[in-house]
Amino acid sequence: LLMAEVHIQNGKSDMAVIFCKKCTEKDKSCKKAWERLGYIREKESAYTKAALNYETAWAVTQKSSPNIGFKLAYNYLKSGRNVDAIDVCNTILKKFPNCTRNYYE
Repeated sequence: LLMAEVHIQNGKSDMAVIFCKKCTEKDKSCKKAWERLGYIREKESAYTKAALNYETAWAVTQKSSPNIGFKLAYNYLKSGRNVDAIDVCNTILKKFPNCTRNYYE
């Protein structure tokens, strides 16, 4: 994952994806690798693919990370899955009623 972070910072998304995928092959429950893959896809404006990666990270954390949840909802919105985005936001607000931070400005 450290190599993936270095490649992301250097703007080499393709190499970062390779390292993240290696992590997910070795450990399917590696939340950070799924989150990084979502981040890369989001930066490429591939919102549907980003949503799939964030969806996996959200499932791995058992829906207990509001950061990942809001990123998932944002990518659902960008990919036209509005109802799913609302469902995710409602889930977050039920679990974390004081979580009202604006993640995307």
